[in-house]
Amino acid sequence: MKIIAFLSAAILVVVASRAILRGRNAQSVLFATGLAMLLASWFYFDAVPHRGVASGEHLAGIFQTVIQAFSKTMGGVGLMIMVIGGYVSHANAIGATHALVHEVVRPLSKLKGNPYLIAVMVLPVGHLLSLFIPSAAGLGLILMTTVFPIIRKLGVSALTGVSVVVGSTALCVGPASVITNSAISIMHIPI
Repeated sequence: MKIIAFLSAAILVVVASRAILRGRNAQSVLFATGLAMLLASWFYFDAVPHRGVASGEHLAGIFQTVIQAFSKTMGGVGLMIMVIGGYVSHANAIGATHALVHEVVRPLSKLKGNPYLIAVMVLPVGHLLSLFIPSAAGLGLILMTTVFPIIRKLGVSALTGVSVVVGSTALCVGPASVITNSAISIMHIPI
């Protein structure tokens, strides 16, 4: 069985190498090859290289292995930014951003002649969101997808809109904030 597993792994490496040399996306090819090897280890040896998974839960072990590898490589914040970026891309692709702007602008259209009042009203909302989205890049992505088109439609200039988004991401407070965690570690107190 070990020889068959070794040959399967060698074939997967050759296929992955040829796909990368032919110009396929290297990250996707390597991710798919790694998943295939994890599935092969489950199929050939009824085992998954992950500690802490009960027997009979090998499929969960494969997902835990992938999650653990991504968590080590990407870190919590990097993974959050990728998820938020995926959400933003999906929202734009299905037209959710356009629908949101259309629905929100109608009740707020009375404020259309006061762009600076609108900008000032958005700042506290952005600061409140920064408590729950500790990543400035992630919060910026969400605000650029949701708030920026709304305030632009209400007559706020692009420069003022970007200033509001950047101003909202500048306040780094909250239990998940990197600055808060750094200060707590320096002061040697529990969060």
